[in-house]
Amino acid sequence: MEQKQSGAFIKILDHIIRDFRFRPIRKNLPKTMSSVLDIGCGPIPWFMSFDPKQFSKVQFTVLDKDNYIFEDENYAVTSIGSMLEKTLPFPDASFDCVTIFAVLEHLVYPEEISKEIKRVLKPGGSLLLTVPSPLAKPILEFLAFMLHVIDEESIRDHKRYLSAKKISELLLRAGFLDVNSYYFEFGCNVFARAISK
Repeated sequence: MEQKQSGAFIKILDHIIRDFRFRPIRKNLPKTMSSVLDIGCGPIPWFMSFDPKQFSKVQFTVLDKDNYIFEDENYAVTSIGSMLEKTLPFPDASFDCVTIFAVLEHLVYPEEISKEIKRVLKPGGSLLLTVPSPLAKPILEFLAFMLHVIDEESIRDHKRYLSAKKISELLLRAGFLDVNSYYFEFGCNVFARAISK
């Protein structure tokens, strides 16, 4: 019984953390877009917590290591189960917008994937990204390994924590223009928006 309650609490806390992480999206989404790729969507992609009318003409493609099946009449979603290595399985200039929230810290090859994101974006397309900052590392590890209130496996899988400066440098090296990155959630997360050439 105690384990079930603990599992339920972790799910609720994860949901609250995800909601805070998605807040910068609202003011940074492109005004017009017809195709969006969400990398590392998890079981509930960010756009499912928004008003469906906002995306009535948007085709969403979700990419995750787990092949989630979405049954939502409001969205035309394509799910492709895949582990991210160095490439994305899409043609050049396929998307108006790519989102990758709390995923880059798990990837073995962040530089290569950043270049791939630029490749699959249309000219002038937007990348929206979040990643935990170095300040988050001790906090997340304490919550996961000492208090057991967030998913331990996910935190153990973190390969890096990046500052706003490091994210900007990474995206500029990948060939993006107009990179804007800043801290949110009391400095524990970094949000970045970049435009493809």
